[in-house]
Amino acid sequence: MQLLLDKGASVLARRRNGETAEDIASARGQQQVAAVLRAVATRRATWTAFAMGQHERLGEESHWVRALDPAVVRMILEEV
Repeated sequence: MQLLLDKGASVLARRRNGETAEDIASARGQQQVAAVLRAVATRRATWTAFAMGQHERLGEESHWVRALDPAVVRMILEEV
C-alpha cells in the first residue's frame, strides 16, 4: 500500500457506488490499512485547504503552516 501511495495513488478515488479504498478496507476488517488511508486523506485535505486559503480549517496546532506560501503548496499538490 505504501508503494502505491508513494507512486501517487489517490486515497480520494471512489468507485461508481461512492466507496473509497478506506471504506473497502474497513468493510474487510483491515483497520490498520483504513487508518493509514484516513490519515493520508486527512493530511491531503489539510494541505488542500491551506492551498485554497481556507486557513480556518487548519486548526491551531498547524500555526507553523501559515508561514508557507500557498502558491508553493498548490504547485506541490499538482505534482502529487
